[in-house]
Amino acid sequence: MDVKKLILILLLCLAEFASAQSFNLKGRITNSENGWPIQGVTVFISHNYVAYSNAEGYYSITKLSAGKYQIKVSSLGYNSVSTEVEINSDDVKDFALTPSPIELDEVVVSTNRTENYLRNSPFAESIVGKEEIQTRSTMSLPDILQNEPGVSLLRDGIWGTEVSIRGLNRENVITMIDGSRIATSTDVAARLSLMNMNDVERVEVIKGASSSIYGSGATGGIVNIITKSPQLYDRFTLNGDVITEYNTVNNLSVLGGSLYSGSSLWSTKLSGSYRKANNIQTPDGELNNSQFEDYSFSGALNNAA
Repeated sequence: MDVKKLILILLLCLAEFASAQSFNLKGRITNSENGWPIQGVTVFISHNYVAYSNAEGYYSITKLSAGKYQIKVSSLGYNSVSTEVEINSDDVKDFALTPSPIELDEVVVSTNRTENYLRNSPFAESIVGKEEIQTRSTMSLPDILQNEPGVSLLRDGIWGTEVSIRGLNRENVITMIDGSRIATSTDVAARLSLMNMNDVERVEVIKGASSSIYGSGATGGIVNIITKSPQLYDRFTLNGDVITEYNTVNNLSVLGGSLYSGSSLWSTKLSGSYRKANNIQTPDGELNNSQFEDYSFSGALNNAA
């Protein structure tokens, strides 16, 4: 046989042997802060090679052909690592992952006594926020709830108003202010109408029986009114606001305001309002006994302890 042909055959055999040869990649994955092994880490290599670290943090990928590969190492609670390696023999590649905090959803519900995520709540709930309260034209607090699904109003005249949740009246609905239950000693629907609208941060409504949490009287649902709370400041601060309103239908006059003060150690809030209205004038004449006069006052103290 010609020597040149023999050399060519040998070279082709060597090339075929090299291309068919496979290699292994292994290593250990640890926490960069304390050196502890991390279990269940995903090690993904291009061309769909995937491995997972065991309880001791070790991983192993076999039957890799020679060449360059992109490696991505990732695990929940850690920053991912991506790098490129060139495989031409068995190799060892260790990784140290840096812990990363996991951001959770914002907590927006407080009516369950213990804070919970709205999506995890077993109750049908709705929330009316501060911006929505300010944009709605309302005479009393129940008026802002009249467009909520499952909620309707029960009126004792123009001023006194209660809410009905899914057809159940005030005897089956508990009203709370900042989580504290309130009640009146009369049958007049006035407890919600006495609220200072300028002092309301948001209103939370639970629709459905929740007596197991709030006791008797909550078979219809809950109305929880969250008021504005005083805030701590970097240095002594004093500020406030004044609100006025006038309605020509019944000569309604409203005067209200709030005063906030505080420092880095303490803060206070004083809030009050006064309302007075005559009988409502309608196209058919004056609506008797629709006049009212009320005032409210509230305060709060907060400290850094």
